[in-house]
Amino acid sequence: MAAKPHTPCTAGRAGTRVAPIAGLLLAAAAAAAQTPPAQGAAPAAILERAFGASADTAMVTLRRGVVYTAEVTGPGTPAFRNPRNGEVSAFVVPGAAGSDTATRRFEVYPYLTGTHVVRLDGLPGGATARLRLSADVREMQRLAVRDYRAVRFGIAVAAGMHGGYAIARAQSGSAAGGRGTDWEAALVAEILDRVGVAVGVSEQSFRGTSFSAHWVFAEARVRAVSPSLFKDRRTDVAAALRYSETEGYGPDNVNPWLLSYGAFLVQHLSDGSRGWSLELSWEHGHSGHTNTTDNLDTDRFMAGIRWVY
Repeated sequence: MAAKPHTPCTAGRAGTRVAPIAGLLLAAAAAAAQTPPAQGAAPAAILERAFGASADTAMVTLRRGVVYTAEVTGPGTPAFRNPRNGEVSAFVVPGAAGSDTATRRFEVYPYLTGTHVVRLDGLPGGATARLRLSADVREMQRLAVRDYRAVRFGIAVAAGMHGGYAIARAQSGSAAGGRGTDWEAALVAEILDRVGVAVGVSEQSFRGTSFSAHWVFAEARVRAVSPSLFKDRRTDVAAALRYSETEGYGPDNVNPWLLSYGAFLVQHLSDGSRGWSLELSWEHGHSGHTNTTDNLDTDRFMAGIRWVY
């Protein structure tokens, strides 16, 4: 069996041109992150209502890491539970003691971000009490500024396939039409939960040939919408633009580039943006700086996983 021809390493030479592009993308996004969000007036109560029995419940959305204040006028103690499994979902600390008819204060520390079921435990039959739940405004503003300025880093890997195309004259006679498989690995940076930048390497095989292409790429991604497909887990739809380059490809020793645009569907596996996520993507690319003019466009379909800290 003939040995597979060696393709020269392209990371050094092609990377010298891709790196400035990636740097500009990251710098532009980071500059946008330097303006903190406006500090508006204190928000109104998150929940304010009367409870008539211990079985009386309400739904409220709380965020882990934020301290909430519960004010109860009348008897009963506030309790928070996870609507999916009924487990206690927040730690409640009573304030100063008082009579059942006085307004008592409690501090509430949620265990998770999402929807909670709240009720007043120990409310006697026929009695009523009023609950007012509000957030620690300073803490919410501190977290808002932190999240707005945060730049999160991580890694991503993906694999998939591409449609037939040619980046060298040597592929023109391929019976498989240039179709093949893809894999890639990248370092990623995410800013403001909306802008993402990736710099990495990828490999494409071409059926019907004995050589493959090794790319260095820079990619920018912008989140468009975030529909709620799964409860308590964010789903993102994003648009992407990618520039890839390789050198010394195939027996013709050409130095092509590939410009692509496409869309991503990202399903987060943990609360918020940090942690693991699954990705599906489609990209349409056009190659240039080749020694052929035939079949320069391709579509790529990938599935991958990403971890961001």
